[in-house]
Amino acid sequence: MRRGWTAVCVTILLACSDATPLAPPPPPPRAPITATNAFAVGMQGTILHYDGTHWTQQLSDSTIWTLDGVWGSAANDVFAVGSGGTVLHYDGTTWSPQISNTTTRLNGVWGSSGNDVFAVGDQGTIMHYDGTSWVEQMRDTTFFFEGVWGSSASNVFAVGNAYSNGVWSSLIFHYDGTSWTTQQVASNIWLFGLWGSSASDVFAVGDSILHYDGTSWTPQRISELYGVWGAASHDVFAVGDYASVMHYDGTTWTLQIAPGEGGSPWEFDGVWGSSGSDVFTVGQGGSIWHYDGTTWSQQTAGSTDFLWSVWGVRP
Repeated sequence: MRRGWTAVCVTILLACSDATPLAPPPPPPRAPITATNAFAVGMQGTILHYDGTHWTQQLSDSTIWTLDGVWGSAANDVFAVGSGGTVLHYDGTTWSPQISNTTTRLNGVWGSSGNDVFAVGDQGTIMHYDGTSWVEQMRDTTFFFEGVWGSSASNVFAVGNAYSNGVWSSLIFHYDGTSWTTQQVASNIWLFGLWGSSASDVFAVGDSILHYDGTSWTPQRISELYGVWGAASHDVFAVGDYASVMHYDGTTWTLQIAPGEGGSPWEFDGVWGSSGSDVFTVGQGGSIWHYDGTTWSQQTAGSTDFLWSVWGVRP
């Protein structure tokens, strides 16, 4: 009996060995990650809030010419900066002005935490907030800063532009936790936006896309871009003139929205997402567009004021 069963088993095994192996089952679909707490800021002191379904106006203050940047450490700790040295803080309920100790226009804001926040702007101004007060860290009237981003409190980058002898040049400064130093100067280009996935993977955008690998900055592409954000090093979005949206897959930049496509506005300026399949870009005429991982579509903003920046809480 055992010999008989052995022969049968061998035959079955040999037959099975010639069969095509079954493919592994597909992974379960990934649940969508959707922002339920996002903010967009712009002209006339406009602040819009997104609850995951609708954009509603939280603030409109005509005494504030423009709000240029927004960032927060949490849903109840959000900063908006803009003209005249304006700094507004949101505690989860109310937007309140803070004493910024500058009257210079502030164009960008970022922090490593709620008590370590940097705001950059015109006249080479860099302000720092320690959770109690804003203090000037740097000022140079020969240039102006547009954007700021960091990977930690001791690794912060700021980009800007200068004009001298009829020539524009871009500037990249770096903060090591103690002092700001010039890291890169390039003639005849502008830089506006800044984002990175780590200290050795940073993108600066403007008339060109520059990439920092932790050692040096190298150009990747010539474009006209104002904002950049990514979900990962291989999933980066950049937006700019003629309402163009570009995407980087870790190797190549490709155009996702062509100029004027689908009734898009003249210009996009800010971009942010909770994931690579939940991305928002804002710009001219109160335009807000959303990317679901496949398609870009326009959302109802409830405002026609120019929007400069968008940021939200990642779920």
